[in-house]
Amino acid sequence: LTAPVPPPTTRRTAEVGPPTASATQTAPPPGKLRPMGPMPPPPITVEVEPGNLVEVPHFAAHISRKYTAKSGNDRWVIRFNHTGTVRSVRKKQV
Repeated sequence: LTAPVPPPTTRRTAEVGPPTASATQTAPPPGKLRPMGPMPPPPITVEVEPGNLVEVPHFAAHISRKYTAKSGNDRWVIRFNHTGTVRSVRKKQV
């Protein structure tokens, strides 16, 4: 052979038969997929006045160590020490 063979003029397609039963079965669509992680720790209950309880998020008690609680028209500043227990509760003037 002195000259190279020319490429085919049209692209060949694969011969595909009818789909099999295993290929047509589909699983039911899953529900919404959401990222799952550990649940946050439960909030800490603090009594700001006798008979008045406030739920403080875990992050506020252990990380930022300061939280402003609101109940009706009253506001309190709750401060925590390094172990997450209440250090002081002050009522804010609104």
